[in-house]
Amino acid sequence: MNIIDNDLLSMQEARILVENAREAQRKLAAFPQEKLDEIVERMTEEIEKHLKELAKMSNEETECGKWEDKHIKNHFVCKYLKNRLKGMNCVGVISEDK
Repeated sequence: MNIIDNDLLSMQEARILVENAREAQRKLAAFPQEKLDEIVERMTEEIEKHLKELAKMSNEETECGKWEDKHIKNHFVCKYLKNRLKGMNCVGVISEDK
């Protein structure tokens, strides 16, 4: 009989996700600001298409609150972050103290 330790499996999955995130971060660090702005714009456009679905999934998983309220919150956060991140310098010299 084979026994799978789900805790160890979860830890390994987390390690793999962290390794992948670090590699992605290294690649993104080499992108020009314009490319990063384009990526953020496209990501938020795609997320906006699925806000209702994501709210319903979250509600089903957590069994907490109303999916309609989660949808409103997700919509607000998505729009806010899109506007907040637009034009924000993320590469090169971000600011200087003079």
